[in-house]
Amino acid sequence: MPELAEAALSSTWTNVMSEGFEGDFPASEWLRVPVPAAYVWGKRDCEAHSGSYSAMAHGGGATGSAAICGTEYPPDIARDWLIYGPFSLQGATAAELTFWLKLNTTSENDYLSYLASTDGETFYGMTVYGTTNGWESVDPVLDLGSIPGLGSALGKDNVWIAFAFTSDGSGSGQGAFVDDVVVRAKGTGTLSHTAYLPALMGGRPLEQASRVVNTNQSGTLTTTSGVSVTVPAGAVSPTVDGQVGAMTFSVDEYVNTAPLPAGFTGLSNAYTFGPSGFNFSAPVKVSFPVPAGKDLRTVGVMLYDEASRTWKPAPSTTDAQKRTVSVETQHFTVFRPVESESFRTQGRFYWSTQLGTGSNIAGTWICVATAALESGASPATVAWPQWSRSVPWSTDATWVENSLPKGTYTFYYRWGGASSADARYAVSAPVTLNSSTPSTVTLVVPPTSGAVLNGYPPCLGVPNNGQPDYSAGTGEVQVTLNWTDGVDLDLHVVEPSGEEIYYQHDRSGTNGQLDLDNKCENFVSGRPENIYWPPAGSGGAPTGTYLIKVVWYDDCSESPAEVPFSVRVIIRGRVYTFRKTISTGSNPDSAMTVATCTKPSASSGDTPICW
Repeated sequence: MPELAEAALSSTWTNVMSEGFEGDFPASEWLRVPVPAAYVWGKRDCEAHSGSYSAMAHGGGATGSAAICGTEYPPDIARDWLIYGPFSLQGATAAELTFWLKLNTTSENDYLSYLASTDGETFYGMTVYGTTNGWESVDPVLDLGSIPGLGSALGKDNVWIAFAFTSDGSGSGQGAFVDDVVVRAKGTGTLSHTAYLPALMGGRPLEQASRVVNTNQSGTLTTTSGVSVTVPAGAVSPTVDGQVGAMTFSVDEYVNTAPLPAGFTGLSNAYTFGPSGFNFSAPVKVSFPVPAGKDLRTVGVMLYDEASRTWKPAPSTTDAQKRTVSVETQHFTVFRPVESESFRTQGRFYWSTQLGTGSNIAGTWICVATAALESGASPATVAWPQWSRSVPWSTDATWVENSLPKGTYTFYYRWGGASSADARYAVSAPVTLNSSTPSTVTLVVPPTSGAVLNGYPPCLGVPNNGQPDYSAGTGEVQVTLNWTDGVDLDLHVVEPSGEEIYYQHDRSGTNGQLDLDNKCENFVSGRPENIYWPPAGSGGAPTGTYLIKVVWYDDCSESPAEVPFSVRVIIRGRVYTFRKTISTGSNPDSAMTVATCTKPSASSGDTPICW
């Protein structure tokens, strides 16, 4: 079991953790992936730098645990992970990962990576292969203040380290052994640990699902645990030239370390949904399973507001028969199912939708215009720029139940045609949610009082105030960059031939192309940049390695010190999402490498990999 430090930092090195693999393994701070597997990392007495044991890359698992010492490592290990964390580097001015290594591989395609992460999902670092002279102290150490591809983890509340072993189809040699692992730091403050690994839930890899849906289709995608996205026909807009559009919808479980507001408890990890940065032409439904034993009256959904970096409650509905909690949205963001007593006694309400004389409306969208939460409620202020939902119209007043924290709200409601020229909206009278008896919101079209406004209400979603977007290109390979701060970031992808696609060279000889470019002169917060290759049946994408980069091109008259962004990579339906931050002062000659991805040939049966 690793020794954990919880002590004041100083100008000399202090150990954050040390592991000699002499006690129980894996302890709660370590996790091995994949699980289950024939070969995973294992504690073995075959080799040791000190004591009697070390970690052997292929020494655990159903087959590896029975392997005789000296047995060569197996071929085709896609990635055998050993992950530790999270721990805090708050107050650290320097930190590093060091360890002792005994390595014997016979190919540069068989290697050990030692890595770090600040989100528990995407890891960056260094790689070593070949044969050491017995046990050697790793050189260079992994500087946690300057991690290749990631930057600095200093000052971060949550940091993970990992070892990953990879072999190709012709593995030979005794593989990798690691011992006497140490993370140490200098600085001011007190080190702390969280003795769990939220990067993986219950010993399983983070789940995901994806599928392509076009303008004329409906479709549902569902993860193993039951998280689902339901896309109605017409939700995907046509292309800019009026053709049938297609988009890849995805669900990815991930670890969002931003704390929930007081009084709210997560029912699971967070999930990010794609495609982000687009407004749909019809509502898309996101549903989460509610664990057995949980009271549906206390269950709701939170959304993560990228602009403020905080969680905010989203109006939600529950289904007692299916035991789900759902939101309907025009624009994807990060959602997380939660429970809170505030849903039970402080904020349940119903929409009532009624048609006025002579009206003929099939449905509408509703979103929160303003909110003033009562004193003592948490969070203190709320805005919902990314939430909206549809409501059926009925002369008999169809009721749709939702939940919000107690407070006083006004709501925008939209009706009319699909284009902004035909759309109309109005604002409701204020409604106070403050008791166990559900309140009602009655919406009448046309309104009996108040102004009727043209276009889309501003809270219907970003970008572009809720106006539906044209479809972006998708295919065998798709790379999409998203950010919200008002600067010009540029997406670059170098394809296997070495040809680079970006704003000055927007189409390659293999039919890769940049079809969305979010520039200063027409910047829309949240609108993505997108590079894609056609589907496999229409030429596909070349086999090989892709290098993905992001450049801070222009400040656009704004001056943030750093800009968070995400890059979603889709290769043959497999989705990888990278979340990073780029700092000010970058320029077009200084690109940040975000990821390296390999697309294997279809005949190989291999899985696409990004790191």
